[in-house]
Parts: sequence; C-alpha cells; structure tokens
Amino acid sequence: MIELVGNHMPSPSNTTKSSGAAARRTLGIFELTKENQTEPGRKGGFYKNLKTRKIKSVCSGRDGCFAVRLRPGHYSLFVKEGNEWYANSITGDGDIMEVIVKEGEVTPVEIRISHRAVF
Repeated sequence: MIELVGNHMPSPSNTTKSSGAAARRTLGIFELTKENQTEPGRKGGFYKNLKTRKIKSVCSGRDGCFAVRLRPGHYSLFVKEGNEWYANSITGDGDIMEVIVKEGEVTPVEIRISHRAVF
C-alpha cells in the first residue's frame, strides 16, 4: 500500500515526481461488493455500512506490504480510514476494488491511497 499526498498535477512548476510513501493500514477483504451495496461516505471513494460479508482483515507492515491466504474467488478490498472504508477503483459493472484470486497463484495488488492527493 502506498499513500499519495499533495499536488501530483504535471506542470512546469511541479517537477517533483512522487510515487508515494509506504502506508501502514488495515485492509478489509470483503465479498465482491457493488457500489449499490454500500452507503456513500463523507466524500468520493469512502463507504460505510457495507452490506457484504467481511472475509478477513490484515494490516500492512511499515513497508506497506501485506499478504493473506484466500480461497479462489472474487473479492473487494477496502482500506480502513477512521470509521469508514476507502477504495478508489470501480469497474464498469459497479464492483468496488475487485481482486480475482485464482487457485495456486499469487495475486499481486497495489493499493494507492490517494484521497489526500490532487491530480
């Protein structure tokens, strides 16, 4: 997990290229969740009252990395931010931060926490 903060708009005055900093957060792994199975949170990308079942929780380390064993299937990943859940990716079908886990494979995932960044 990495967190992006501040101005990331490309411009002649902003020559700093930050790829973010490692983020230590709690990650909730839920049954595949559609946008209509939640209530909107305080601003875009934030959700509350998820109506799907939480499968597991895991905390990332200081380096932002995490690992968790899951059965094959489709899941939604949410980052715990205060009393709400954050995810900044939605498919055209309304699935929030979908991850597909396949039998016998490692599924690499990069989570970019960007709610405090400007693009």
